[in-house]
Formats: sequence, structure tokens, C-alpha cells
Amino acid sequence: DSVWAKAALYLDGISPALANLSILHSETNGLELYNSSSAISNGQFSTCTMSALRASSSSRPAITGTTFSTNGGSGAYTLSIDANSVPTFSSVTISGNTNQGIEIRGGRLATSALWKNLGVTVPYVVTGHTTVDAGQTLTIDPGTTVKFGSLVGLYVNGILSANSTSGRISFTSLKDDTVGGDTNNDGGGSAPGRGNWLGIYLAPTAGSSVLNNCDINYSGSDNYSQGLALQPHNSVWARTALYLDGISPQISGCQFLNSETNGIELWSSHATITGNTFQNMGDSGYPLVFDTTDTFPVMSGNSTSGSGNNGIALAGGEIGVSGTWNRPGANFPYYINNSMSVKAGTSLIIDPGNSFKVGWLKSFYIYGSLNAAGTNPLPILFTSFNSTRWLGIYAAPTASIPAFSYVTLDYAGADNYGQGLGVQPHDSVWAKAALYLDGISPALTNLSILHSETNGLELYGSSPAVTGSRFESCAATELVALAGSRPTVNGSKFIGGAINSGFTVDVTPTPSINARNNYWGAVSGPNDPLNNPAGTGVFVSNGIDYGSFRINTDVLFSIVFTGTGGGTVTSSPGDATCSSSTAFSKSEGTAYTLYATGDKDSLFGGWSSACSGSGSCNITLSTDTSLTATFLFVKPARIQGATPQPFDTLSAAYQAAGNGSYIQLRDYVFSESGVVFNRIVGVTVVGGYDKTFTAHSGVSVIKSLTIGLGSVVVENIVIK
Repeated sequence: DSVWAKAALYLDGISPALANLSILHSETNGLELYNSSSAISNGQFSTCTMSALRASSSSRPAITGTTFSTNGGSGAYTLSIDANSVPTFSSVTISGNTNQGIEIRGGRLATSALWKNLGVTVPYVVTGHTTVDAGQTLTIDPGTTVKFGSLVGLYVNGILSANSTSGRISFTSLKDDTVGGDTNNDGGGSAPGRGNWLGIYLAPTAGSSVLNNCDINYSGSDNYSQGLALQPHNSVWARTALYLDGISPQISGCQFLNSETNGIELWSSHATITGNTFQNMGDSGYPLVFDTTDTFPVMSGNSTSGSGNNGIALAGGEIGVSGTWNRPGANFPYYINNSMSVKAGTSLIIDPGNSFKVGWLKSFYIYGSLNAAGTNPLPILFTSFNSTRWLGIYAAPTASIPAFSYVTLDYAGADNYGQGLGVQPHDSVWAKAALYLDGISPALTNLSILHSETNGLELYGSSPAVTGSRFESCAATELVALAGSRPTVNGSKFIGGAINSGFTVDVTPTPSINARNNYWGAVSGPNDPLNNPAGTGVFVSNGIDYGSFRINTDVLFSIVFTGTGGGTVTSSPGDATCSSSTAFSKSEGTAYTLYATGDKDSLFGGWSSACSGSGSCNITLSTDTSLTATFLFVKPARIQGATPQPFDTLSAAYQAAGNGSYIQLRDYVFSESGVVFNRIVGVTVVGGYDKTFTAHSGVSVIKSLTIGLGSVVVENIVIK
């Protein structure tokens, strides 16, 4: 390769065994290998001015029991290898060198390799672009540090296995002295910064890659707008710390810190992205970027903070593949920067707790299925991200909305220069509303429409059940019912509507609609000069049955006890504590943390309705709310086994027991008149167990025990 050989010993295409070799005080390199796979054992390399060992052209040395010390006075790294030279190490010591580390000079890795952890101050230093060939695996040892030189990237066509359960794997800048030591030996004279190196590209053939407990820091270089220097799709440069190209690897417990652009960019990916931390992306960057509308990663437990847009950038356009937008983590919103639509025949599910920040004059069109089932603890929010208006949501006649609950639409309904949602579904009239339902009638539960610039909810030939919802501060009409729409509206609030003009509820033509049991913004009810002249609340049109209206915004909070057992629901604050089904009238916005405990004979079976699971329930009362607590009576007797068999009486348990069975009894007074053991079996009966059958410090009480046949061992039982 027209390169001068500079070494005390140069092996050119041969692989002799080198045992007990010492190379000392070389003015250049110590040992240089070219296509050599020598076994180097019990060697010593010291005080070489350049690298102690330099390898090229597919060299495969096996290095055991060897020491490298005080080398590299000229600034060379202790070991210097090209990407396709793969040494193996065993019992190797690398210490006291000027530039501690193993240099990877770049190139293609055409065989699988392990970058072994050789010590906390012995990083791998990638100084040239490195590519892992398809079919090959690059494995990074737990606890290993890999540093990258300026504008250098790692490109994986095979597999990158950075899977650590014992010490973090670091991919970072050469200037980062916090891991791996002062590798560039400048005494801290250079500080790492965003975009020092390009990042990692995982190709369509790299789908089996894993990154677990990794740090990817100071990468994602803008690189003069060319990022990773790749245009994988549509002539667009990939600009990110990690690019997933049509693959779905596992990325868990990783940190993405100080990218100059984005954190992870995904093209047509269903990757598993859990428990990761994103901090300080580029000023206009995002932790996650979905380049395609068929990107639906599995996400949970991620966090984001610092500079940049702390959320997920969605691609925009038509969603033609069904999928779920998971909740990536708390305070981790999606950004809708371009209008989106759900294609007919396609289903989109939005997980509870998600929030969406929608760009100026952008919209969401539903022609397929949208399932947005928020909950009281985890509502779904659509709002503006830059204090401007967005258009809203249009649901077409082909749309299906199986669930639309605990959803808030805020700052939607933009007038859009008179064109509203940008569609004229009927009679050449522009649809102008935060939510427009065109001929479909989904249930709208706990819906909030706030601060619409035009209408709130507009219905055309639609008769949804609107329950527990809130319409507030809409500039035009808060609810419009057209073309024979017959909604039922119950337990809802209409506050401060019709700011500019129009009625709050407008029915055209005027069939009577049921809108009873709602709050209309005043104690005196809605403003209806004909039927309620004393009303000072919001304006309503004819055709609305608003009888039995509410006089305030208080909400009804019902705790329902169900199941075969009993117990107590304890609240914090304590004014909702109860031991049976109870209904409370509470101020809107009251927040509770609730705990459920079974009585001495029962276990708590879990929450339903407003909460789920069996832990604590955190709830905020924005509307009438019902919460169900299930308690299960624990049968007092059971036969122990892999699947215990419960019984109401000791007699029933005995009759079902086999020879050698172990019968457990709760700390309980049995009411059966007498127990007779008359079978040719031997059983053990132990009483006094608690209701979980894990401890037996009490006693069980029975009225009598007659033993006719068989044998029995009895413990902790009182006959009384």
C-alpha cells in the first residue's frame, strides 16, 4: 500500500508464534502485523515512541499474558488497528502509556469481533469511519468505552451487540474525559461538545442489534447539514445520533446526551425503546423522529429534558398501516408538525396519557378508526405547541371511533382565513370546529374542548352521547347540531361560550335534544329569553331540553363497592374515606389518592372504571366520576398445591383431599356443625393462617372433630 514499514519487528503475511517477546525503546512502532495471526504470549512492549502494536489487512493476533506500558511518546495510541484486524486478548495489561487506548483506524469489519473491556482507562478510539459488514457481529463488552474522533461514524450492516447488564457501555467523544480517562492526553485542554462525532447507523440488515445500558453522548453532528453522510431515503440526509433504517432492535436503559441534531431517527420501525434518557438535543432537534407513518415503536418509561423539542416528531401525511402510539414516558409529547390522516380501513390507537402538540394550521383527519381511550389519571391532550391555533379533528362518514374519552382539544378550531378545517363536507360550507363529526355517532365521554377560535363540537347528521364533558371559552358556538343531529348531552358544562357571536348550543333544524343535568355557566341556568328569561348563563337556541340543570360546577364522585368481600377505601385527603358504596358532591378539580384494603376476611381485587390495577388510585375530579373497588372474600379452607383448591368448609376440603394432602385453614370460626374424617387417607390440617395463607400465627375454631378412618395431623385448631 505504498506505506513505509516502521517497526522493530514487521510480520508480513506470516504468523509465527511469539513467546516471551520483549520489544523495548523502539523509535517507531514495536510490532507491526500485516495479514498476520501470530500468537503473542507473555510479551512485554515498553517505551516504543509510536504504537506498541500496529495491525493491518485482516490480522488476527491472539495476545495473552502480555504487558504494554509507557508507549506512544509521539502521540500514537498504544495499539493501532484497522477495522478488519481483530485481536483477541487474555490477561493483558495496558497502563502508563501516553495515549492509553486501542485505535480503530476505520474501514470494513468483515468478520465478527469482540471489543473486549481491557480496563476503565483503555477505551477504543475510532478515528476513521467504521462499517460492520452484513452477516458479521460487533460485540461490545459490558463496561467498555468507545470514543470517536471528529466527524467519525459507525455504520452497521450486520449486528451491533452492545448489551450490558454489568456496567455501562459508552459511545462518546474523544474529548470526553469523564469516561475512559484523558485519552487524547491534552490535560483537559479540550471539552466535548454537541455533535463532536456523527453517530451510529443501523442498516436494514442490522435488525438483530441490541443496545442495552449504553450512553451515546456528544454525537449527532449536523456535519454541514449532511449528518451521518448518508441519504437512506428520498435524498434526505440522516441527521441523528442513532438511525434505525427499517429495523426494530431493542434499545433499553440508554442515555442520549448532547446530540447536535436528534436522538433516534426511525424509518418504518417497530423498535422497542424503553427506559431511555434523552437530554439536550439540538436546538431544533427531537429525542425521537418518526420518518414514516408506519413507524410504531413499543415505548415506555423514557424521559426527556434540556434543549431542543422535548418530544417525538411525527412524519405527517397519511397513516396507511394500523398501529398504536404508545405513551413514551411522562411529559414526552408527540409533535404534529404536518397535517395527518388515518386512511379508511386503517386503525390508530392512542394510549392513555399521551399528549400532542400540533403546529399552526395543522389538522387531523379520520377516515379509518381512531381509538383514544384516555383515563382520569392518564388523559389524552391535543394542544398548540407555539401559542398559535391548529385546525382541529375531522371525522368522516367512513370513520369509526370506538373510544373517545378523557380527551382535551385545546386551542383548536382555527378560522384558517375562513376555511376552518380545510374541508367542505356539505353544501360548499367550510367545516369550522375543534371537532367535526360527519354522520357518525361515537360516545364522547369526559371530552374537553377549550379555547376554540371557531366552534367547539360540530355535528352533521350525528347523534353522539356526550357525557361528563366540558366546553369552555369557544369564540363561536360551543356545540352545533346540524342536519337532524340528535345528540344527548348529560353531566356536562358550558362556560363562557359564544365570545364573538352565536348561540352556545345551536340546533338546526330544531328537533328537541336531551341536554338535561348540565351546567350552563350560571346558577340561574342558560340564557333563553323565551323559556328561561331569568337565566344569565350561556346562550342557547330553541329545541334544547335543558331542564333539571345544575346550579354549580360541583361533581358527583361515586365509590362503588362490589365483589364477594368487604373492605375500606381510604382517601387522602380523608373526606372520601368509606367502607361501603358512597356518593359525594365535590368541588371540580379536587384531587385524591385512594387506597383500598380488604377486611379481615377479604382481599382487594382491584379498581375499575376511573382507575385500574390494584395499587393506589390517583384521581382528579373534572366531571362526574364513578370508581369501583372490588373486594373478594377468601374462602376459609384450601388444599395446598401448585394451584390451591379453595373450599367453603373444612368438611368439603377433606372430602376432596387425597392421601398426603395438606389442608390449610384461615384464622376463622367455622360454622359447620361437625367435621367427620371417615376416609382411608392421611391428611395434615393446619389452622390459623392469615387471609393470604402465608403465615399461621392464629388459630382456627371448629365445633367438633370425629376421626373414624384414616389418619390426621392437626395443628393450630381449637375445638369449641
